Amino acid sequence: MPALFNVNLLTELVKVMLSFCHLVKETIAVVEARPYDGKEIVHIAYGAAINFALGTAVSAVSVLHNSPQVLPHFHLFTDRISEDFIDKFRAYGREQAFSMTVYLVDTDKLAALPVKARWPSAIYFRIVAIDYLASRVARVLYLDSDITCCADIAPLISADIGDNAVAACLDIDFIDEGDRVAKLNAPEVRGKYFNSGVLLVNTRAWQDRDISARIARGLCDPQIKDALLYYDQDLINIAVAGRVTFLDGKYNTQYSLNDEYKGPDSALPADITFLHYIGATKPWHEWAEPYASADYFMRYKACSPWKSVPLVKPHKKILWRHALKHARHQGNIGACLKYATGLVGISLKTLLQRAGGKKRADAAQPLQNSKALR
Repeated sequence: MPALFNVNLLTELVKVMLSFCHLVKETIAVVEARPYDGKEIVHIAYGAAINFALGTAVSAVSVLHNSPQVLPHFHLFTDRISEDFIDKFRAYGREQAFSMTVYLVDTDKLAALPVKARWPSAIYFRIVAIDYLASRVARVLYLDSDITCCADIAPLISADIGDNAVAACLDIDFIDEGDRVAKLNAPEVRGKYFNSGVLLVNTRAWQDRDISARIARGLCDPQIKDALLYYDQDLINIAVAGRVTFLDGKYNTQYSLNDEYKGPDSALPADITFLHYIGATKPWHEWAEPYASADYFMRYKACSPWKSVPLVKPHKKILWRHALKHARHQGNIGACLKYATGLVGISLKTLLQRAGGKKRADAAQPLQNSKALR
């Protein structure tokens, strides 16, 4: 019985993966740019759930501020969008030259794909974005929403990547590489595993190489599927192996705000084009505000329509924990008390919910064993 279930699940996975471009259920034209002579149109895609909306907005603003000679068309693939988000971008479009389109993704169909608490189904939005745009534009720059642009993107956009499918930067957190490579059954990515937060995509090569089909086959391969740690990133690495142009690390400077615990050695390099805030703590979290490394994000938030939007408070257990750790590191007694109280509160709530679920299950047990129901 379990084997049959797995076969059916994998069949559904294949159907979903091979039709990613059909998962867009609604398109919203937010901003239509006026033609500007001498500016190159650059297609920039984001794939993010609504809880990353603030990060997406500030990321787009940072691109606009640093790249005056390009005309970005931002493509946001998301689960849902707020009227406030659309209104702010439409107002901003009267001041800056850009276009924006929002695509609402059918997340019900994505629910069949493997996820973890840390990685919800929104991680697959990047593949939806690339597949959808592949037949419409020649080149796409995909950016994660936790990326802040710090320099002109024009040199990257004009980079020659030949007939390779993607250009990307090595992943700094690919730890125990030999073990991971063996588990993924992918010796071709040894020493060449990249971070998918910044991807310059040659869409013709993506289509010619049937990258989506390769990803689907990866999900259907038990040896690969069971070894996946970063899911979509692992799958993309395997699918495009041998067809990657590796970029200078400045195009994806990966930095964890949790590294602030380490002190001066965690200083950022001087030459950064894209600063990628990896890890659970993001620069839009209120406990990250005191750090100089978060200033890159804050300076663009301050000059955007989102300048008055409050920073995000912790709303789940892992974030309460991080907030408390940072407050301790910062020596902020008041914040320590606030976050400790919040952590205790959410922990008690979780325990009560689990206890309630167990009681309901126990209460149902006699009925299941009742002779009247046999």
